[in-house]
Amino acid sequence: MRLPPNRLGPDPRISSRRAARLYRLVTTLAESTRSRSRLIRLGRAGTRTLYRDLALLIEYGIDVRVSRGRYELLTPLQAALGRLPFPPPELSFGDVLELSKGRGPAQSKLRAQLESLTG
Repeated sequence: MRLPPNRLGPDPRISSRRAARLYRLVTTLAESTRSRSRLIRLGRAGTRTLYRDLALLIEYGIDVRVSRGRYELLTPLQAALGRLPFPPPELSFGDVLELSKGRGPAQSKLRAQLESLTG
């Protein structure tokens, strides 16, 4: 599995619009296989955009296969959603302090990032 290069901060290639399109692509493929034309209509974008989105999914370790002209998600949906990048949420420090409370892995990750920023 290839993962994106280790970088500080969010992936600059992930806009809110692209994140929404990637989410629709993954959840749609989790339901059933789809043709390229159906995926293009779903994403409301062109063929090149679909191929760029598929390449990005593969880069994030989300496996998609094409067989007989139909695309299929090979990675289980929950695993794919766990790897799918999310756009910067534009939170304040107060928001992050509130969200970092708790014992789950997401809260721990957020708390560690907060601590790295605040020293």
